[in-house]
Amino acid sequence: MTTSTTTATTDTTDTSDTARWSAQIRALACCVRGGVPAILWGAPGAAKTALVEAVFSASTAAHHTSIAALHEPPEYGGYPSPVTATADLPAHVAQLPVGWVLRLSRAAALHPDQRVGLFLDELSNAAPATRSAAMRGVLDGVWGEHAIPRLSVVAASNPDDQSESGYRFSAALANRFCHLQWHLPASVWAEAYADGFAAGLPEGVVPDVSVEQADRAENERIRPVISALARFSPELFAGQPPEDQDQQSGAWPSPRTWVMASRALAVALAAGEEPQGMTCRILLRGLVGEAATRQLLDYWRALDLPDPESLLADPDSVRWPARGDQAYAILSAVSAAARRDLTPERWRAAWRIFGSAARNSRAAFAASAARGLAAAGRRTLSPAVQRSVPELNQFFGVLVAMGGMS
Repeated sequence: MTTSTTTATTDTTDTSDTARWSAQIRALACCVRGGVPAILWGAPGAAKTALVEAVFSASTAAHHTSIAALHEPPEYGGYPSPVTATADLPAHVAQLPVGWVLRLSRAAALHPDQRVGLFLDELSNAAPATRSAAMRGVLDGVWGEHAIPRLSVVAASNPDDQSESGYRFSAALANRFCHLQWHLPASVWAEAYADGFAAGLPEGVVPDVSVEQADRAENERIRPVISALARFSPELFAGQPPEDQDQQSGAWPSPRTWVMASRALAVALAAGEEPQGMTCRILLRGLVGEAATRQLLDYWRALDLPDPESLLADPDSVRWPARGDQAYAILSAVSAAARRDLTPERWRAAWRIFGSAARNSRAAFAASAARGLAAAGRRTLSPAVQRSVPELNQFFGVLVAMGGMS
């Protein structure tokens, strides 16, 4: 297994060790906040466990550390136990959870606005059957028959040449994680050591963003770009694992990892990061791989999308680009922004923009975004307000066909 060389690579931007170290932690914290499973690949003794637990302490209501290499499959998949018949159910076998599953579930119930964390240490040393038992829990938070709401999972492993008895990750397991290459610079360690390791995490490295802020960033800044890329470069979303088995054990693009990338990037952008910045590059490389990261970021830069709020404030200011993917992304962003706070004024402004698209031969790129906008209007606005936009007539037929209007 060569996961340490086939996943996220070191950024070549000329920045200090401290900046790189902070970006690593920032990327990890964005995964935790966004509920994106992450795995740290790094040498033994590189402070992986200490940093994960520090991030969990700063951003979750409770967390648990499990040394995966020491556990059997039932500890993650549940212990089979007979259940006697009742008036409602015949006799059957249930998968009983272990204690930490119940403790994290209870913490999640007591703190409905916070996440809970699970750290799976030494995951590559766990037997294949144990790792298979953990796969659903890693992605969906379901352990056996018991679900843990808002669970954030972080794992850690050593490279195969530094591992006690590491197993190669299957493509199915690898594709459930953001693969983060973990490196502890000597200068960072020296400064922390001189201070007696009293400083803790770098100030502000854990993003303090609300679910609403992350949702807005995802809906208005990320979904329009990634959905446009999927429509015009579908080969990046085919979900076919790499032929090379070593590459299968790392980061590669699939529909699942693009969704995970969208969630992690949403937290980063809401916290003030830029798409081209080091933190976002680390996240993307760890989820969809180096080649797909370059294509997305080059595409994002070339789209040069206007602010949808500026367009809603002045619908006549929209200028339609020659490229269809740019028009599609603009309309998707406008629809998402309008739906976030759908007042009669924003409803009319959005449809003026859609009407302008139709007059400029861009109606073909507006259908799906128009359907979402029309459906939101039907749920939120009175029939009189809905009918107050003449531009709706230009899309009426396609909206009826797509189920956006009755």
